Amino acid sequence: NAAVNSESAVFTIIPTPTINTIQSDNTSGASNFDGSIVKTSGVVTGLASKAYFLQDGEGAWNGVYVYLNATPGVAVGDNVTIEGEVDEYYGLTEIKTLTSTVVNSTGNALPAPVTITTGQLTEQYEGVLVKIVNATVITGNDSYNVYTMNDGSGVVSGDDDVYKYTAVAGE
Repeated sequence: NAAVNSESAVFTIIPTPTINTIQSDNTSGASNFDGSIVKTSGVVTGLASKAYFLQDGEGAWNGVYVYLNATPGVAVGDNVTIEGEVDEYYGLTEIKTLTSTVVNSTGNALPAPVTITTGQLTEQYEGVLVKIVNATVITGNDSYNVYTMNDGSGVVSGDDDVYKYTAVAGE
C-alpha cells in the first residue's frame, strides 16, 4: 500500500487482487476482502438469471460468483474486468454492487473443469468449473431444482441455475 498526497486529498492505492487472492487468502471460509471494494478480471464461465460466475484460472480458488440483481450484460466466454464489493452471503463469497464492468474480449476459451470427487467439493472449488464422474443421484430435483449426489466419497447438492439438468434418483 502506498499513500499519495494530492493537495488536500489522500488516496490509498491497493494492488488489484486476483480472484484466487480474494478467495484463498483465508482458507477457513470467509474472504479477507469481505466488505472491500475490489477490481478484478476473469472469464465468464456461467450465467444465471441475475448473476454470473467469473474465473481467472484453472483449479481451486480461481472462481467467484458475481451478483447483479439484474440480467447479466455479459456472455459466457467474455473476459471482463469488474469493480465491486466482496460480500459473504450465507457462506458464499460473491462480488456485488458493481460500479464498473468492462468487456475486454469475447469468445475466449473457458478454463478446463477440474475433475474432483463429491467429497472434495468444498470451499476451494466455490465458483470453479468442476467435473464429477461416476456419481449417483440420491434425491432428484426438489421444488427449487436442487438435487443430491454421491460418488462414495460424500453427499453434495447440485442446482440447475446455470446448467439445466433434471436429476432422477438412482441415475
